[in-house]
Amino acid sequence: MAPFCLELQKKGYKCNLALDELFWKVSYGEHFDVDEAIKQAKKWGVKLNLKLNYDVDIAVTQWRVDWALFGLYKNLKAKISYGIGLNKKTNFAENDFRFDYYFVHGDFEKEILLKNKIDKKRVIKIGFPKLKYEKVNCFIKKEKPIITYLPTWDDFKCIDIAIDKLKDFKDYTLFVKPHPLQSQKDIEKLSQYFNIIKDCNIKSVVSFSDYIIGDLKSGAIFDVIYHNPDIYLVALSKKENLQYFHNLYDKLFVVTEYDDIKFLKHSFKDIQTYCFSEEWKLNEVDKISPTIQKNELSILKERLEKSYKVLNG
Repeated sequence: MAPFCLELQKKGYKCNLALDELFWKVSYGEHFDVDEAIKQAKKWGVKLNLKLNYDVDIAVTQWRVDWALFGLYKNLKAKISYGIGLNKKTNFAENDFRFDYYFVHGDFEKEILLKNKIDKKRVIKIGFPKLKYEKVNCFIKKEKPIITYLPTWDDFKCIDIAIDKLKDFKDYTLFVKPHPLQSQKDIEKLSQYFNIIKDCNIKSVVSFSDYIIGDLKSGAIFDVIYHNPDIYLVALSKKENLQYFHNLYDKLFVVTEYDDIKFLKHSFKDIQTYCFSEEWKLNEVDKISPTIQKNELSILKERLEKSYKVLNG
């Protein structure tokens, strides 16, 4: 969100980050590190408000929301995708469609929304500010060609497939960048075959890796393509799970438990162009009316007060 705010500020829009105890506990729970959020805001030089302002012109979130809480914002409410993924349950496909605006990275996400009958005026392409500001933050000394694995963390993870396919690649150095939500059990299993890297960002991984393997579910695949569409890239998926992904995977090299890994030279420039755009269209924002009207606020405020009492005992 900080890079998104910086991009808005460049275009003359006031944008502050907001951190409210109720919202982050309801939305993120134990996965949200408040101290880290404060530190990152300072690093980016973006103003962080510790209480929400319900009268802001546009309130933006990155995740599914409790509408009885998010609806407290009196004006426009928008959603921004935090990353591109192919799982049909992500990227707005099965999310709540009451947002006034959807900030998307490019045509791929825009088309998903249009297929779900969202008014095209509500869909604004913004490129990928998060990765636009990413800089190489670590370096790996290379002695052999490097293969880096980018797993996901949930039921779609392909750790066993990756180990089975790569464990005998003796002429390569194997690295893995675990997902932030990766279980300790997964990390212990991976550490038997891969060198664990945690603090390197995706741009760093792209800079030092000769080959990259990512779980098809992981949005990291598209982060890689954003930084370098010409890198050797393979996506892993259990064969039975392919039905749950958008068919854009047809343009990737997908390896299942029944296939061998082959690194083929291929450019993913067409995917990069399709998924990412530098186009911004904010001039229409004031022409859309909020989906939740002010006369609903009394009910929502009562819900909010009850939630605070629960959190604070």
